[in-house]
Amino acid sequence: MASFSPNQLRQCTRFTGTPCTPDKEQQLRDQIHSELSKIKYCANPTYECSLMRIDGYEYCIRHILRDPRANYRQCTHMFANGRKCINAVPKYDNKKEQILTTLCFEHNRQTQLQKTHLTVGRIRSRVETNETLLNSLSSHINVEDIKPEAPKPEPDEDEIDVVSPHVTPFVSEDYRNNIGHIVENSRKRRRILDYASDSSSNDEDPPCLKNTAQDIEFYESDYESIDSEDDDPLKHAGVYTRAEAVRIAESKLIKLQGLYREQITQLQYVLKQRRRKYLHDIRGERDIYCSIHDQLKETPRERKLYEQLKALNSYHRRQGVEAVLYKKQKEKRARDTLFATKSSSNPKCVFTEGGVKCGERTLPCCKHCRKHILEDKRQVLFRACGVERSGVVCQEPVASILEDSSCVLHLTVAPAKRQYIQKIL
Repeated sequence: MASFSPNQLRQCTRFTGTPCTPDKEQQLRDQIHSELSKIKYCANPTYECSLMRIDGYEYCIRHILRDPRANYRQCTHMFANGRKCINAVPKYDNKKEQILTTLCFEHNRQTQLQKTHLTVGRIRSRVETNETLLNSLSSHINVEDIKPEAPKPEPDEDEIDVVSPHVTPFVSEDYRNNIGHIVENSRKRRRILDYASDSSSNDEDPPCLKNTAQDIEFYESDYESIDSEDDDPLKHAGVYTRAEAVRIAESKLIKLQGLYREQITQLQYVLKQRRRKYLHDIRGERDIYCSIHDQLKETPRERKLYEQLKALNSYHRRQGVEAVLYKKQKEKRARDTLFATKSSSNPKCVFTEGGVKCGERTLPCCKHCRKHILEDKRQVLFRACGVERSGVVCQEPVASILEDSSCVLHLTVAPAKRQYIQKIL
């Protein structure tokens, strides 16, 4: 997908050779907006991921392992805390493509750097001379014991020094002249090593947050759910046996139990902290803001303000006969409200016969009581008893649960069976 940067809007004359008109700028902007609208983001179900999808898949490179059809696998790097790297690596055939690796880009780069440090340290120069050997041993020079040499008188031009005690057959004249430079470099090197050591000499990974803290890379929202399958070795299996299904369910329940315990512990800690802060604030407020009636009014201005406060508190306060009448009015209004509430909560039956209204309580969601429920033609929960005795059909309401059910007066009771006990003579 082609992309444009904002600089291209200003540099369009560099490519076309013509001045950039507002129409061309608007055309480029429309093209950029159309391409941005076509971008599809990751379909991660746990949270909204802002990374772009991989071509042909619905997930980004971070969550591609959720797709069982994806041609990716998990990085094989192991951290110091026993966890595996969560990055994805493309799958490949070990026999056909032996150059590729099962590590992600970052851990592959660290591995290559370690190999480079190990191999480069063993490389030596092909030509070894006295100067190179002495230069390699310059790190062992005791810099503190070397003292600057005093200036020596120059010899006369007439005198010829055949054997000079300062010239050795193993060190060249140029190297002897540069010995002060080597000493100065050694001192600087010692001073630097006093503060820190070279990190390239360590074979292990440099200490960082992800490989020293316990499970720090799993504190994301992906790993706070019991349905996370990143640690499940059978996440790409289509069919499970009964034992595997039971084991997976058991592991999810154990993980859910642990998450609940951690959440309860955290909530208890937060509750303790907030209660401690609340008690501390209440005590400080009591110490600072005591009752205004107990405070001393030393100045006339404070006494005047206190009188104004008492006057404001008693403002519009009823006194005498007015207070008694207002209290009686409130009690009467409370009684009327309570009676209206009680009457509305217990509706009465609406059946009326001979001008007399039934006063029984209605059934739930009905307008009739149990005795007159058959007057409601739309109900289907009750029916008449229907037992005929002496030419009279019983009309007592009965719940239509059983077909042969009847009222209490016409209930048929099975006769008791006689039991004969044989006496043993």
